[in-house]
Amino acid sequence: MEADRLAIRLRRRGPWEAMDLGCAMLRRWWRPVITVWLALYLPAAGVLYFLIGHFGVTLFVLWWLKPLFDRPVLHVLGSAVFGNVPTVWATLRALPRTPGLIASLTLYRFDFARSFNLPVWHLENLRGGAARARARVLHPRAREHAVYLTVTCVLLEVAVVFSLFGLIDLLTPDIYERNRGLAAIFSPVPDTPPWLTWLHSACYLVAVSVVEPLYVAAGFALYLNRRTQLEAWDLEVALRRLNERTARAASVGLAAGLALLLAFAGVPGSVHAAQAGPGSAPEQIREILKEKEFEQYRDVRKWRYTGPGFTWENKDKRSRNDGGFEWENFGRFVAELMRALMWGLAGALIAAAVYYLARHWPGWQRGVASKRPVAAPVLFGMDIRPESLPPNVPDAARALIAEGRVRDGLGLLYRGALSVLVHREQLNLGTGATENDCLRLVHRRCPAPTGAYLSRLVLAWQQAAYAERPPAPAAAAELCTGWSSILAPATA
Repeated sequence: MEADRLAIRLRRRGPWEAMDLGCAMLRRWWRPVITVWLALYLPAAGVLYFLIGHFGVTLFVLWWLKPLFDRPVLHVLGSAVFGNVPTVWATLRALPRTPGLIASLTLYRFDFARSFNLPVWHLENLRGGAARARARVLHPRAREHAVYLTVTCVLLEVAVVFSLFGLIDLLTPDIYERNRGLAAIFSPVPDTPPWLTWLHSACYLVAVSVVEPLYVAAGFALYLNRRTQLEAWDLEVALRRLNERTARAASVGLAAGLALLLAFAGVPGSVHAAQAGPGSAPEQIREILKEKEFEQYRDVRKWRYTGPGFTWENKDKRSRNDGGFEWENFGRFVAELMRALMWGLAGALIAAAVYYLARHWPGWQRGVASKRPVAAPVLFGMDIRPESLPPNVPDAARALIAEGRVRDGLGLLYRGALSVLVHREQLNLGTGATENDCLRLVHRRCPAPTGAYLSRLVLAWQQAAYAERPPAPAAAAELCTGWSSILAPATA
């Protein structure tokens, strides 16, 4: 190791602090790391999709090849730590010479300490039995944290994917659709448009590109910390720096030495220290410490084996013991232990009962509320009480549309639809629900025609209310007819 070229400060760190050092290394050299990652990862993704032709299989193959893509990242970080940031071409050219690639893609693909073992192959150029022996030396006090790192990065990658899919929902200006955003993860739709499939695949590629370099950097820092603990790299660096400072101060030290020699030349030949007598300081200190005020006491309790024949009640049985095992004493010990456990369990149950009563007693005193939720009287600023609506909602809406008040007619249809859904279909829509929340619940709880009609009605209402673009009177009249055929029969 060329310790004089290190670009980081080596010292003994805890495993979590070492992984945090990996994050700092990635922040410092993120440009070359991301450049070499994208230079290999994106072309590989394009070539694999061209050869396979299926997004799901392509993403699976990319996931399986992660140990291959990790090596360029480690090569950049390993060179940058020693003061030499390689170019993209130099990094890619070193990739075929790395040992252990086939093993990391087959036998060790599911090794949870993969990022910690990777420097043994790629940086130390070990393979086979030598690599396994080296890993066994490094694993104590580090492999457990490498496993934690793997699990954490897997969860972080899933969180990034879910966040990007949720971002699609947030940025979609249209009404809710099942083939977009988070719903596409749990209930994929077969007729998804190609551009949306590309977008979903891009979310996964972005998540891997964000998390995987962090995973490699943290594992490499954990490896460096373990090497520092085993081989005292920090002491070597400190001694080298001390040697450099000593060399720079050589002339000053020589002058100081000559001055000391001249000073000692005038000192008498020998000076003898006075022998410690009865009145010397050490003797006086020992005499003072013998005083009562300086005495110290400490109570110590420890278990001691008393041998067979010991009982709590009759100590004479020890003399009558024939050398065999005292089953009676053992039984009494088990009985006393079980009695203590039973008393502890009874106390815990009583404490739990008191806590439960203290917490729920005020609610019982006020009476048990009804399990059925109370329907909200107002949704989206609209009064949806049945008594606030005309007896025949579609006819009243047609009359408003015939007068040219298309927006009011659509609002009446929308109010009536919400009233029917809440009071007849028992949909639990709270006062804070949005229009998309309403559509999700309708698609899940109501028949398909009801969901399709409500989607068309909500879209027409949004365009008329928010964009000032009401539909044509003929289209609005068609919505009145749909209301009569889908929602009105059950209210008759």
